[in-house]
Amino acid sequence: MAVDYKLIGNRIKSERTKKKITQEKLAEYLDVSVGYISQLERGITKISLDRLSEISDYLDCSITYFLSGSSISSSDYLLDDINQQLKKMSSQHRILLYQILKLIEEQAEKS
Repeated sequence: MAVDYKLIGNRIKSERTKKKITQEKLAEYLDVSVGYISQLERGITKISLDRLSEISDYLDCSITYFLSGSSISSSDYLLDDINQQLKKMSSQHRILLYQILKLIEEQAEKS
């Protein structure tokens, strides 16, 4: 699976602007140029996990959000991803998945 640096950059920009943090402030915190931040946000420059971790700390956001679009700390973790997968499935596969979920639910109730 290829890493989508443009998507990661879009998520960084989204979180940064949501928190009203300028590219300049983020660049200053990371001790990098504003141009570097701009390139990250446009997906032109690849980002290391260490740098992504620094950004997630500064923006107080889970690194998993930048990588997958979901945050394990949110109550609806993976729901968007699951819904996307459901839309791709045939009706037969949806029925099968529903039956599996019902079995899991029944087992959980017995425990």
